Amino acid sequence: MTLPTPSRNKHVGPTREISSDPQVIERVSLAIAMVEEGSTLSKALEACNLKRAMFAGVMQSERELAARYARAREFSADFLVDAALDAAVNEPDVLRARVIAENNRWAAGKFNSKRYGDRIDLNVSQTLDISGTLLEARQRMLRSVSDQQQIEEAQVVEVKALPEPGATDKQSVKNEEPDIFS
Repeated sequence: MTLPTPSRNKHVGPTREISSDPQVIERVSLAIAMVEEGSTLSKALEACNLKRAMFAGVMQSERELAARYARAREFSADFLVDAALDAAVNEPDVLRARVIAENNRWAAGKFNSKRYGDRIDLNVSQTLDISGTLLEARQRMLRSVSDQQQIEEAQVVEVKALPEPGATDKQSVKNEEPDIFS
């Protein structure tokens, strides 16, 4: 009995020849231009007669196009926010307007999370130069050490020993009851 040959996955990446073909690169550039104008990627790929694998192959091999596409996705978030606001104002059906606005807001948050994301980024990316402060502190420390005088003669003061702790009232001593804590 022979096993059936596995069918080829339709999402297998393109070969190097497809991704470096100038005609394919030109069609990908046109698709990116459509995304920059507000079109969805699916509609742009369909209009340019491109498969997802071809688009992905070009994105992996052409850095300039990949950067341009990333910027186009960030800009498309602005279009989505505009569409959400337009739907909220002009759509007569309130529920439909709400669904459109929420979906567009969600997609805008995914496409440009820095601007429209739900998370607040509290990372501070500022460098501080404390070398001047450290230098001043070292100089003050060296000055205080150099200003100290050598003490050659010291006066020794004897301290009387403190009395042993005991009862301070006179009745406890006269009563002479046994001490239960001893």
